[in-house]
Parts: sequence; C-alpha cells; structure tokens
Amino acid sequence: MALAALERGDATTALTLTQEVAAFAAEGQRADLAAEAGRTRALAAFALGQEDELSAAAAALAAPWSDAAEALRLVLVGQPNKALAHPGFSLTPLAADAALGEAFARQHLHRARLRAAEYSGDQAQITQAAKDWVNAADSLGAMTARLESRLEWERLVRESGARPAELQAELLSLGQSLGEPGAPLRAEAQARTLTSGGAQTFSETAAAAEAPAWAVLADPNNTAPEALAEHPIALVARARGKAAAGDLNGAYADWAKGYASTPTHLRGPLTPISVLAGGQGAGVRADLALLHGKTGVEAGLAGVLLLDWHHSVGMMNRAWAVGDDPTLGLEPAVRAAYLQAHQTLRAETLAWLAGSGAEPIEAKKAVDAQEAKAKETPAFVRALPAPLADYAKLRDDMKGLAIFSMRLEPGGGELVVLTQEKGRVVRLADTKAVLRTGEQLVAALRAGEASGGSKVSPKLGDSLRRQLIDPFLDDLIGVGRYLIVADGPLRELSFAGLPEQQQGLRFLADVRTVTQAMTVAELRRPIPEAPERFVTDYLGLELGEATDASEGIKLASETEATGRQFPAERRSTPAKADLKLDKLKEILPTARFIHLAMPVIGDRGSIELGEERLSLAATRGLNLKGVIAVISSDAAPAVQERWAQALHAAGVRAVLRSSWLIPPDKRAKVLFRFFESIIQDRKPGVALVDGRSALQGEDNAHFDPSWWSGFLLYDLP
Repeated sequence: MALAALERGDATTALTLTQEVAAFAAEGQRADLAAEAGRTRALAAFALGQEDELSAAAAALAAPWSDAAEALRLVLVGQPNKALAHPGFSLTPLAADAALGEAFARQHLHRARLRAAEYSGDQAQITQAAKDWVNAADSLGAMTARLESRLEWERLVRESGARPAELQAELLSLGQSLGEPGAPLRAEAQARTLTSGGAQTFSETAAAAEAPAWAVLADPNNTAPEALAEHPIALVARARGKAAAGDLNGAYADWAKGYASTPTHLRGPLTPISVLAGGQGAGVRADLALLHGKTGVEAGLAGVLLLDWHHSVGMMNRAWAVGDDPTLGLEPAVRAAYLQAHQTLRAETLAWLAGSGAEPIEAKKAVDAQEAKAKETPAFVRALPAPLADYAKLRDDMKGLAIFSMRLEPGGGELVVLTQEKGRVVRLADTKAVLRTGEQLVAALRAGEASGGSKVSPKLGDSLRRQLIDPFLDDLIGVGRYLIVADGPLRELSFAGLPEQQQGLRFLADVRTVTQAMTVAELRRPIPEAPERFVTDYLGLELGEATDASEGIKLASETEATGRQFPAERRSTPAKADLKLDKLKEILPTARFIHLAMPVIGDRGSIELGEERLSLAATRGLNLKGVIAVISSDAAPAVQERWAQALHAAGVRAVLRSSWLIPPDKRAKVLFRFFESIIQDRKPGVALVDGRSALQGEDNAHFDPSWWSGFLLYDLP
C-alpha cells in the first residue's frame, strides 16, 4: 500500500504508512517487514525533503539499501558529488532482486541519481545517469516510467543549450503509438521542440487547456483565445512578433509581462514535468537571438530583462545543488502540503501524458493555492530570485553607469550593455574560448603571488577585456561605473582586476568603480529603513575552528584587527564558544556592519555553531537592516553566493565576499580601510578601491591582482 501510494505521487501517505509498519515490525521483531517499510520510507522521505526521516529509515535498512538511503540524503543536503561517488548509487547490487516492488523502487533511485548529476553540473554524469534510467525504465515496461526518464533527459539536454532532437522525436513517436489518448504527449513533444528552436509546428491545439497558446508561438499569425491572451507563452509569442517587426519597445513590454509570470524558482524537485503550462518558459535563447546585433536603449532593456530571467533560473539551480531548499523557511505542515501538492501534480501529469489519466486541472489549482500560501512566509519569498525589475525605470538612476550582462554557454551566448542613453546586444560566437580563458584566469589568480605562487600574467585578463569590454568603448564614453552580471566561471572573477591595457600597468580598478550582481533585480529589492541608531556598529563573528593557544603568541583575529577602529562600546566581537543560535538571531538585526569570518560550513550551506547551526532559511527569516555584510570564507562559491543572497534578501544593503582568500593579516588590512571609508560615507565600491590602496601602500607592494581582486562586491557601484 505504501509503495502504491508513492507511485501515485502521494508521498505523505506513503511516509505515514511506512512509519506505522516500522513500528509494527519492531514490536513483532519482523526484520523482513522492517526492511521493506524502511526502503519505501526512505524514498517517501526523499520526495518530501525530510532528511531526518531519511536517516531514520536508513537505520532500519541493511546494505545495499542502507547505502542507497545515505546517497539520497547526500543529494538532499547539497553534496551531489559525494552522492554520485557513494556506493548507494551503484545500482548493480540492487538489480539482483527482480521483484516488481524493488523494480519500482529502483526507478526512484535512478531519478535521484539523475538529480545529483544535474546538481553536479557534469554533463558526462548527466548523460550516463539519464541513459541508465531510460534503460531501467524500458526494462520495467511501465509507460509513465519510460516517459518520465525521457522527459527529464530531454529537459537537461535542452537547458544545456543543445537541441535534443532525437529525444523529442522519440517522445512524439511514443505519443503517436498511443493513438487518440496520446494527443497530450504529442502536444508536449511539439512544445518542447518549439522551446529549443526546432520545427515551428503545433497541431495538437485541443490536447490541453493551454495548448492554443503554443500554436501562437509556432505561428504569430495565429491568435490566442481571449482566455489565453495574457498567458506567458502567448505574451512571449507576441513579443517575438513585435521584435521581428522592429518594435523593440512593444516587445520589451510583452516580454516583461510574459517572463514576470514565468516562475524561476520551480527548479530541482519542483521542476514541472510538462512544459505545456509554460512553467519551463518558451525558450529564452530564441528571444535573445532576436536581439543579436540590435542597438539602442530598447534593445539593451530587453536584453537585460531576458538575461535576468535566465540568471534567476541559474541562481535556483545552484541553490538546490547546495541543499538550499527554499521550502525550509516554511512551517513543517505548510512545507509538507506544498511539496505534496507538487508531487501530486507530477504524478497526475505523467499519467495524463501517458494516456491513462485526465488533464490535472485540479492538481494545478492545488499547487497554485499552496504557492500562494507559501508566499505568506517571508523566509520562503526571500529565498526566491527577486521579481523582474522595472528596468525602464532603472534608467533614471543610471547616470555614469553601465550594466554588462552576459550568457556564456558552450553552444553560444550574448553580451548586453546598457547605459542611460545607449544599449547594445552582441552575439558571442566563441563562448568556449571566453569560458576557457575565464577558468584559466580564476585558477591563476587563486594560485598567484598572494598564495605563494607567481605573479599573474596580464595576458589572460587582457584577452577577456578585449572580448567583453573593448567592443563597447564607444558606448562607454562618460561612464565611470560598471555593474557586472557574469555567468559561468566569470561569476568568481572581479572585473576590477582585469588589466586596463595589454601591459598590465593599470587595472580597471584604477579607472572605474566595478561591482557585480547575481541579477540586476536582486539589487532592486526593497531596502528596509535603517534605525536612527544601531545597537552595534560593528559585529565581528570569528566562526572558524578554534586554534590552540599553546602554539605561541596569540595574534589578533581578523575581526579583532578589522574592528579596532570602532569604539569599544560600539563594536562586538564575541568568541565563537559564547555564540548560541538564539543570541545570534537576536544580535544580527541590531548591527550596522556584519563580518562573518571563516565560518565552518555544514549540510545545506549552514554555519556550524558547535552543536547548533545557523541555516540560510533561518537567516532569511530575520529582519536585518545592516549597511554591509562581509563574508571571509573558503567555502564553495555556490555556498558563498547563497549566503550573499540570503543576507541581502533579509535586508543587508551590500555584501562583500571572497572568491579566494589572502593571508589573514592582509585581509584585515584591506577590510580595516574598507570600513574606515564606509564610515566616511564613501560608497562600498569606492571603499573597496581604498582597501586595495591600503594594502599596496606607497611602495605599491601588493600590486599583483591575486592580492586584492578576490573580493566580490554585490552592490550598485
């Protein structure tokens, strides 16, 4: 019964039943029953994101299923590479049992293994996991399993920027084999082909309630029914028609409405299994392609908007990959109902596409209701990408500012530059070269002079500047501030550290103020009103592992050295041993400046505090009002990015984090001057340049960019 409930998407009932069976088995000393219940309990717990239940289930299991449960837990908590290397995802031992229940259970493991591969970003792992799942599903013979494995593989290939033509043709063929009941699947295959730039045909207009919107996307001469006129797919179709006709102002307006209603947060286990409702978008690459070579403010505005949507999706992909599940900010009952609604919609959609169920209209309404309920909780809303901004209004504040936003994928990309008076969208043909150069430059900087290595040659940085900035010099006359929305490895690179000319005698930091953003919209979140007087000016939290005092003279910690400029009564640098979670939640909202030094990172990106943890979700639940938060850390880039996002979404105006670390005394020197400048009412971007100057001194000592360009500032310059 529990496994049957799980197969129809009712993970909540499955979990309840297996808990009852486990208790009964324990009383009757039925090890066989306990093992069977434990297996299904683990799968249900994974579906509902409940790691404690997953651990409890694992304790009742023996190998190989105990290993499988641990692999599932690693995926949940943001350790995908460890999960993929874990014996629990070596499915060969599990395949020895051909019982039907075991075979269905293995389908869940294949799904989880593919999710781990997706989170890892390793295309080879994705391909292998997808192939293995398809083969296992074909052996099982169930149509829903065959469909789900192919739908997920097709999506991942499409999202990589490639065209999964063979998979799309296979889905269409499966739909044709079903006859009349296969109309929804045929519509699905045609819609997916449209989103990846394939054949512009859509014939199954009666297959789904929202199908007519796709007919408009296939042919702008078609007209959507009145009820679907404001459907996101119909709006995008209308925008494309206007863009093709040269009406970029009208196209921008329709793209803005269409993409504003296309969710960016439904990723990971929440990713819609069907594209027909529009939840996976209409194919933003095709929209961007219409702007290639276009100039003018309207082109720039449209490009920034579309790339912000693209980057928002990427943000959520990276969030799930490190275990930053946005639903963790919800109350347990609300979270369970939210996740269950998505599970039900997925199961009913698969049955509908397989020709064995009705269109899941009520399940969609249930998801919408749970989404509305979840958005009543600030910690949930703050975990989501910021809503797309009013980019046209942003121009009012753009005097002397240029926004650079880019998409860098192996198959292609574009670079958008927008200033107050100009805009341009350029197709980047050789993105592989840009990505390779970016990776090499970040590696060289991390291993540079500051880490005991050699000085960094200006060659790589000069190459990047030539490709990404120099083509726009005519558009940048009178511009002194750059806001960078980077992609791929360039997210870990401060463009301030690029050489200003070939010899590397000056850097962009010498002539421009350079900051960055995850999206432009993130920097447009509402800023809370600052109190008349903060309780604490400087809150320095030294969160690393305690050092042995017997090693010799105790040097000042990073936060002690940085905070000395603040009066004793206006600064607080408590010892880590004295920090309790409740106390930390109490003092963080009272601080003007927050400095998190060397936090020990645990599961789901949480900060370890002895036996307690400060989670990302808990941080977003606070109402912070700080001016600046600084994160000095060698944690994984995606984890640091999520902490920067969490602090900013909770109310901090600007966040400074580390792409790599320089020695603590040098770090403290930069940050001392940085805060000193902030106190003097200098903007954070300018204050960071001052910090670099303090490090170099009069003798230009730490000239090499490996010393100072590892500081990444999220703020408007």
